[in-house]
Formats: sequence, C-alpha cells, structure tokens
Amino acid sequence: MPQNVSAPIFSRIVMLLLAIACLGAAFWFGSQALEPVPIPPPPPAKSKINFNPNADVSRHPVFQRLEPLGPAHVEKGELGRVNPFVPLPPPASATSSEDIVIEPIIEEPLIEEPLIEELPPPPTP
Repeated sequence: MPQNVSAPIFSRIVMLLLAIACLGAAFWFGSQALEPVPIPPPPPAKSKINFNPNADVSRHPVFQRLEPLGPAHVEKGELGRVNPFVPLPPPASATSSEDIVIEPIIEEPLIEEPLIEELPPPPTP
C-alpha cells in the first residue's frame, strides 16, 4: 500500500515543478517582450545643397570622366521596329531541313486624319 500513497505525491511534485517552470518561462518571455528597445542615434545632418544656374558644370572633374552609353549614331531601321505595337510574326520551326527565309514585314503608312473636325461658322443674327 505504500506504493499507492507515493505515486500521487510524486505526480503532484512533478506537476508543481512543471507549473513553476511554465510560470518562470512565461515571466522570462514577458520581461523580454516588454523590455524597452534602444533608439539608434539620428543620422548626421545632410549638407545644404546649393544650385547656381550660372555655374559651368562642364569644367567639373566628374563631368570630364563621363562617357556616352550606346552607339554614337543610330541609323534608321538599325535598331528596334518601326511600329512596336504590330504583333510579332510566329516563330519559325527548325524541324524542316529547308532553308528558312524570313520576309520583312511591310507596314502600311498611317493615314493622317485631322484631329479637329472643321465646324461650319456660327449663323449671323
């Protein structure tokens, strides 16, 4: 019969230790969550930007190091398409052994229409 008495006492001690451990963990997490966060120092103040419209920027050393991007001269029809909104032709399949000939797309010129319709003059009284 002593085993029956010791089992409930052991389980109560284990339950008490678990409850104390849970309360300790909850207190620790709560203290970490409610701890004030340090505010970082503000960044240094930026210098005031002055704009002088009479200054010659082409004499600045940074301006002298600039290099142009892209081709120096673009020939008409060399880059891009005449009308980028025209649908692309279907891709050619490379399954046949015949030579593939790609014909250029001939676009019709746009018909220029007047933007404002001419109205008759107002009637005179």
